[in-house]
Amino acid sequence: MLKKGLLMLLAVLLLVPVFAGGCAKEVVGDPIELTLSYPTGNPVRMASAELIKENLEAIGIKVNLDIMEFATLAEKVYDNVDFELYLMGWRLGADPDASGIWLKDMKWNAVGLDNPKSDELLLQGRGVVDIELRKPIYWEWMEILYDECPYVWLYAGLEAHVYNNRLKEFKPNPFGKYFDLEKWEVTSGKNEIVYAMWSAPDGIFNPNLSESAYDADCHDPIFMGLLNTNPDLSYKPGIASEWDVSDDGLVFSYKLREDVKWHDGKPVTAHDVAFTFLWMCDPDYTGVRADSWMKLRGFDEYRNGYPEKDAQGNVVKDAEGNVVRKKDANGNIVYAEELPGIVVKGDYEIEFHFAEVDAPAHLLVSTWGISPKHVFEGTPIKDLEKHPGVTTNPIGCGPFKFSKYVQGQYFELVKNPDYVYGAPKLDKLIIAIHNRDVAVPSLLNKDIDIAWMQPNADDWAEFKKAPHITIAEYAQNGYQYMGINMRHPFLSNKLVRQALTYAINREAMVEGLLDGMGIVQASHMSSVSWAFNPDIKPYPYNPEKAKELLKKAGYKYNKEGLLVKPTN
Repeated sequence: MLKKGLLMLLAVLLLVPVFAGGCAKEVVGDPIELTLSYPTGNPVRMASAELIKENLEAIGIKVNLDIMEFATLAEKVYDNVDFELYLMGWRLGADPDASGIWLKDMKWNAVGLDNPKSDELLLQGRGVVDIELRKPIYWEWMEILYDECPYVWLYAGLEAHVYNNRLKEFKPNPFGKYFDLEKWEVTSGKNEIVYAMWSAPDGIFNPNLSESAYDADCHDPIFMGLLNTNPDLSYKPGIASEWDVSDDGLVFSYKLREDVKWHDGKPVTAHDVAFTFLWMCDPDYTGVRADSWMKLRGFDEYRNGYPEKDAQGNVVKDAEGNVVRKKDANGNIVYAEELPGIVVKGDYEIEFHFAEVDAPAHLLVSTWGISPKHVFEGTPIKDLEKHPGVTTNPIGCGPFKFSKYVQGQYFELVKNPDYVYGAPKLDKLIIAIHNRDVAVPSLLNKDIDIAWMQPNADDWAEFKKAPHITIAEYAQNGYQYMGINMRHPFLSNKLVRQALTYAINREAMVEGLLDGMGIVQASHMSSVSWAFNPDIKPYPYNPEKAKELLKKAGYKYNKEGLLVKPTN
């Protein structure tokens, strides 16, 4: 009897998995679907989008591709913050300071990184001049980015300027290409150069307001800073002939030349210099550069208004930690009327006074393109982004003058015969909008003279066969990335962002799209920067690890293999 009972119990136990399996609930929920936005013009980036779609769909995430003009994408990302994923690249500066990109409230922090420790380290890094002391600060900061994954860092390829060797004195490097522009000359053909860039500019031709590298490529030859730089980034005279930094690093002094003229013939003075920086510090300034000058004395009161203080003299903050500003009887914020950090000492002398040491400030102040006060005077600061001097007729004091812009086709500059360091040897510089498919044959056929190129074995082989072509190749001071909207319900989870990073085969991008001529990027700093940390290794391609992290984040797969957020 006992034996029979045990056999019956065993039979029941054996049937339990069968019934349980048959009654297993199907995973119910809407499949995860994302849109990846990216710009036209760059074939490597466009191919990257296709690979990303393939990789993410392999882990069950449906991806829609949305291609558009660069200017449209920039507006979508930075102005409207209307995106889920997007592809772009950063061209970085000579100083590794990244506060303008990554501080919590920066416009360029479109992905929405909000990490107090990240902000703390960025500001700490700005406050130290010694490179060996700054380096560990940035290394710790990059570890935070590595963990947070606000981007999927894709790759940093070698880059090159490929050019017709009739052009002499062209000395591009990772930090720029317009060095000694007035000395460029050609040994045959028309006395002009056609430079091809892949995407059209946004049409904002002033350094105070432009946000894309394409606009900068157009307007940089028009403007000049207080100082110019050599290819090694050492200083030489620009608008100023003499300069000095106080022993404590808080005061920058400049003595201007008295013979520098604007392109309309009027003299350049210290009042123009002051106007340029006051414009960017004004409460109504509409650009993204204000925080580059945040450590100037009096900046906060001038830009943001006087802070409220309690009886003990402490600054009052609201529940969210924001500084409370003083208001007048009408409820308007009260701003300082003057900025003590900028001191004009006559028509041809100016000083910049900082409240504390700001490591990148001297390079920025010294090389920032100066704007003519008399051109913009009388127009409210908030309206300057629409001023003809910004959009249709920029005026500077640099080696080349604006001639014409045919939208979407080319931007034409002519030499400035009155350039203070000698009239350029070229008569004309034309910046033509040609994508890679047009630029390559145009170089080979001698229709254009210079093009920025990403490495491609087939193209390189063709260039090397052409006796008239030179390839100036170097490591890129920048990288390509996929931005992730951290406010998005799915993408706000750090495990999800890490999963996306594991899921994308970035090694295949470098090998297949760059022909091995590049590296997988691991974090923000470029490999040519002294702040680059070689010990931070990229997340490896591991789709199984990606799936594991997605499940850990609370997501499951339905019977079609699509990732869903379960509702049952």
